[in-house]
Amino acid sequence: MKKLILSGGWSYGNLGDEAILMASVKLLHQLFPDYTIVTLLYKKNETVKYLEALDYVQIEQSLHSLMYGVQEKKMKFGECFLNELIYPIKRRFNNQLAPIREKNELKNFLKSPDAYYKNYVTAKEYFSTFCKDADLYVMSGGGYINNWNEMIISKLLEVHTAKEHGLRTYMIGQTVGPFNKYAKEVYRLALEKIDGCFFRDSESIKDTKALGYDCLTEVIPDMALSEETLYAKDNYIVFVPFLTDLNQHMDDIIENIRAIVADSGCKIVITVSQQWPWCMQVATSFYIAMINKGIEVKYVIPEDYKELEQILSSAQFVFSQNLHGLILAYRGHTPVVSLNDRRKFVSFMNTIGHEENLIAPQHITSTNLYDCYKRRGDYEFSNCKKFQRQITEAIKQTLY
Repeated sequence: MKKLILSGGWSYGNLGDEAILMASVKLLHQLFPDYTIVTLLYKKNETVKYLEALDYVQIEQSLHSLMYGVQEKKMKFGECFLNELIYPIKRRFNNQLAPIREKNELKNFLKSPDAYYKNYVTAKEYFSTFCKDADLYVMSGGGYINNWNEMIISKLLEVHTAKEHGLRTYMIGQTVGPFNKYAKEVYRLALEKIDGCFFRDSESIKDTKALGYDCLTEVIPDMALSEETLYAKDNYIVFVPFLTDLNQHMDDIIENIRAIVADSGCKIVITVSQQWPWCMQVATSFYIAMINKGIEVKYVIPEDYKELEQILSSAQFVFSQNLHGLILAYRGHTPVVSLNDRRKFVSFMNTIGHEENLIAPQHITSTNLYDCYKRRGDYEFSNCKKFQRQITEAIKQTLY
C-alpha cells in the first residue's frame, strides 16, 4: 500500500490542533483512499484512541519529539497548587528571555545546518524509514512555523529528508509567522523544498510571497472547518479565556456576563482549549471572581478535543480568546465573539463575516460584549458547506 506522511503541530496539549489533526486525516483519506497515512505525533495523548480506530492510519513519533525529547505540559486542575501560583511568574520571566534565546539558537543553526543535524543522525534515520516507501509528505496547519526554534528546525529537517527520498512535499492550512529575521531564513530554506502550499490567513500569504515563493492567493478556511459537528443546544454560554491580559478587564467582562445571564437565564461555563497550566490559571481566576460576585458558573477542563467540541457546539453563545474555541463553536453553529485581535483571529472573523464581533481586551467595555450577544440573531451558518468545499478544492489544487 502507498504511504503519505502527515506532519503537524498537534499532540502538544492544544485541543484545537487535535481537531485539525483529525480533520486533516479524514480529508486526506477521502482524497487518497489507497494510502496509509503515517501520522507523526509529538507525544501519545487522548486523541490516539480516535486515530487507532482508523485502519488507514499508522502512528509514529515526530522528528521534533525525537530530536528534543517530549516535555509534558498537561496538568490537571488542582494538581501541585504551589506550581499553579508560581507558574505565571516563571512564564513571565522566561518570556522576557525567550526572544533573545530563540534568535541566538537560530542564528547559530544557520551558520551550518548540516553540522547541527549531525547531532540528530538517529532521529533522521528513523524518519527516513517512512520516507523510503512513501510518495507524499504533507505538513498540515495550524500556526507553529514561527520563532519557535526547535519546531522550525525539526520541520526543516523533515522536509529536507522527504525531498532527499524523492517525495512530493506540501504545506496545507498553515498560519506562518510572525518571524524574526533568523526564523524567516529557516522558513525560506523550508520553502525551497515545498512543492505547494496554502494558508488560512492573508498575512501568511504576504510573508510567503515576499520571500519569492508561490502559494494559493486565496485565504482558505481552517482545516477544522471541513467538518460540522452539530449537538442539541443547551441553556448556557461559554467563556474561553487564554492570556493574562484578560485579567485587567475582569470587572467589565463579568458585568457583561451578568447582563447576559439576567437577559437570557443562561448558565455560564468556563473552559479551556489548551491543557496547559497557565491557561488553567487564567480560567481559575475568572471562575473564582464570578463565584465571589454571586454568578452561578461551572468550570470544565475537557479531557480531549471531542469533549471540548461538545461543550462549545452545545452552547448558545461563545466568547473565546483562543482561535479554536471560536472555530469549534462556529462549526457547531454557535455564534462567537473573538477576544483576540492577532492576525489569524482577524482572518477568521473576516472569513465568517463577523468582523464586528472581534473585540480586543483593551477595547472591552462594561456593555459591548452584551451588545454582541444581543446581535446573535445575525449569525447564519450556511457558509459551513462552502468552507468544506473550499478546503477540499484547495487540497486538490495544491496536491494533484
